[in-house]
Amino acid sequence: MRGAITPRWPAHSVRLIDTLGMLKRSTPLKRSPLVRKAPDKATLTIKPRKAKCKHCGAAFERFDMRKTWCSPECGAQLALKALEKARQKAKAAEKREDTAKRQAMKPLGELRAEAQSAFNAFIRERDKQAGHGCICCGKPLDWWSDTPGGKVDAGHFMSRGNSPALAFDERNVSAQRKACNRPGGATRDSFRAGMVARWGAAVVEELEGPHAPKQYRADEFRRIKAEYTAKLKALKAEHKTPSHNSGAQLGACTI
Repeated sequence: MRGAITPRWPAHSVRLIDTLGMLKRSTPLKRSPLVRKAPDKATLTIKPRKAKCKHCGAAFERFDMRKTWCSPECGAQLALKALEKARQKAKAAEKREDTAKRQAMKPLGELRAEAQSAFNAFIRERDKQAGHGCICCGKPLDWWSDTPGGKVDAGHFMSRGNSPALAFDERNVSAQRKACNRPGGATRDSFRAGMVARWGAAVVEELEGPHAPKQYRADEFRRIKAEYTAKLKALKAEHKTPSHNSGAQLGACTI
């Protein structure tokens, strides 16, 4: 009988068989059991920390970091304060919402008047701090009158009706005596002469030149009002001057 024929496998097949043999294990892998270490007793001990009561200011010890009071009475008082603060916050938010609604419902004419009033107040304060006299006649201006705005107007060189684009141009508006700003007061020539002396002929000619028609929107009037209210506040803070009454009192005390 002929001897058994040993199959001759290709080299790559032999390597594959050897690899599969290595992967196949007769015994499963042994996993080491998970050993949990017992926690250190020292780490489990919660030590109280010193704190200061937010109501009475007394020192106390607390285990909970969220606790800010030393006694139930102080805790109750803090809770009442928190409720009152929340109520005031809600009230302020409601007030802001009502104000926004009223502003949205204001007619355009009222918004225009508010913007012009804020702008004119800035112009008067600007010329007051600069020490200017009346733009038309040059006489000193009466800033200490009890009437709103004193006896001083914010006069427009180019009128708002004919040149609405210049209604809020700072160069076009100057402090002016009420008598000069009324019908029968200062003439156009005297106003122009004062403008040329203060701003120069080039600026005056620019203001007199043709301008495109301008129609303001509600949001523009709101922006102008906010802008010149802030500018007036900053101007007053920059140039703090004593009031007329305080000056009179100082003069009376000085001998």
